[in-house]
Amino acid sequence: MTASHPPNSLARHQQLVLAMPMAQTLGLRFTRIEPGQVELEIPVAQPFTFRPGQLQATPVFAAADFAAVSAAGPLLPPGWANATIDATIKLVGPARGRMLRRGAGSSMRAHCSLSARPTSLP
Repeated sequence: MTASHPPNSLARHQQLVLAMPMAQTLGLRFTRIEPGQVELEIPVAQPFTFRPGQLQATPVFAAADFAAVSAAGPLLPPGWANATIDATIKLVGPARGRMLRRGAGSSMRAHCSLSARPTSLP
């Protein structure tokens, strides 16, 4: 960590994000957070699926948005805030599994990648 981004400020940023009602509804969980790099998970919960075990695009997009904004937030000067003003997501297949992991890196633009943990479905 750099002097401008001590670990406690990253923990505070994580607390602010996870205090948001939508983050709580989605069940988001940070697995990594550092300035410009975030990884989070969203459970593949039945209310968010279009078919058993397959996430609908809306929670996938929400996870991507939370990851991108969370990666950029710690890079801002103290007292500044960020928000998404434009975003596009391209889906090439369903998000399947028990947990979707969402990672993002940020500078002026956010780059995000998705991966799903495989699971067997009943």
